[in-house]
Amino acid sequence: MSSTYEILKTPEWWVTVVIAGIMINLLSGYIKSTLDTRLSRISNWWNTRTTEKREKKRIYIDMLINDERFFALNAIRHVDSIKWTLMWFLMCVMAILVAPSFDRDVGQIYLMAFSSVTFFRSFQHLIKSEQYKTYAEEALTLKSKNTVI
Repeated sequence: MSSTYEILKTPEWWVTVVIAGIMINLLSGYIKSTLDTRLSRISNWWNTRTTEKREKKRIYIDMLINDERFFALNAIRHVDSIKWTLMWFLMCVMAILVAPSFDRDVGQIYLMAFSSVTFFRSFQHLIKSEQYKTYAEEALTLKSKNTVI
């Protein structure tokens, strides 16, 4: 404790703290305006992107409500996406099962990397199939509400 007290009594420590404080204050003044501008642009971009996605979703659901052929196409896309999910997942499992046959070779590393990519692809298709199903459910719900009224 006494060594800390001795350091605090030295003028070098106080000069260093004051200079560092002034430099941090000046630097933050310059960075603040740039940071505000960039964060504002990101916020505007995100808001525009969200609005565009919402509008595309609304148009897609309106098409599902009004066009029976488009609804059938959506159902086909849903089934196709599930098929791709299973195909990619099976490729992942096969790569994982075959990888141990390589004794810590480069082939094992490649197969594990391949299995990671195929698992990611299967997950992407699973999310896409869920999106098709959700849009169809929303369209059917809106259509049933409109016919009841």
